[in-house]
Amino acid sequence: MRFRETIIQNISITRRAGEKCRFMLFLLLLIMISAFAGILGDSVRTQAASSKEGVFCQESFFVPEASCASDAPVYKYYTSIQIQKGDTLWKIAGQYRTEECGSMEDYIEEICALNHISRDSIHSGQYLTIPYYSIQYLE
Repeated sequence: MRFRETIIQNISITRRAGEKCRFMLFLLLLIMISAFAGILGDSVRTQAASSKEGVFCQESFFVPEASCASDAPVYKYYTSIQIQKGDTLWKIAGQYRTEECGSMEDYIEEICALNHISRDSIHSGQYLTIPYYSIQYLE
């Protein structure tokens, strides 16, 4: 009888350990998801805002963004441009990037992500969606 009780006790301990292990894996999964969401959060928020809250104005639409440096609000807009012969992502970024866009590298990465392209895949005649910031509110 003692042997049977020991086996039942060991099975019970093993079940609790398995439940703890599953619980820990669940917590780890939640942590990983939240970290992943934090990394991609800006991109997801930008896409969600552009698809639901964006208002078209001429060839641009906007997503309101909070201003970091001043009291005036800064708005994030998107415009479509056609690539001309000799254009590069660096040249385009030089024309449209402002300090709100981050570094030149970050801005080029955002352009690539928005347009689902790699850095060396633009060609003359192609259209790209380009983000830019302005304090002017377009209706």
